[in-house]
Amino acid sequence: MKKLLFTLIVLTSFIACNSKQTGEGSKNESLQGKEQASVAPGNLQTVEFKVDGMSCEGCENAIKGSVGKCPGVQDVQASATNGNAVVKFDKSKTNTDDLKKAIEKKGYTVTGSQIKP
Repeated sequence: MKKLLFTLIVLTSFIACNSKQTGEGSKNESLQGKEQASVAPGNLQTVEFKVDGMSCEGCENAIKGSVGKCPGVQDVQASATNGNAVVKFDKSKTNTDDLKKAIEKKGYTVTGSQIKP
């Protein structure tokens, strides 16, 4: 009986965690579509951050959710496998320092960044 109860608790926690992360991603995607149309030509910039501390999809979703809330962010891709986050943003509305802070706010370490063409 104790094993069954423990299994149910673990399963419930897992489902709740995954549904919350999915919700953040969906919210982020809807914001991207709204802001993308308002970007002035020449203001769109892409930066790749090297990120230490990501180990799973939950980590990726945490970074996507945090960075996606920054003004002007158009797209966020995070990869635990590659140890990076690639962000497309309107440089008139935010900057790389603010994006870096959004990543670090979630407990990850940014070890470098590179502006992409």
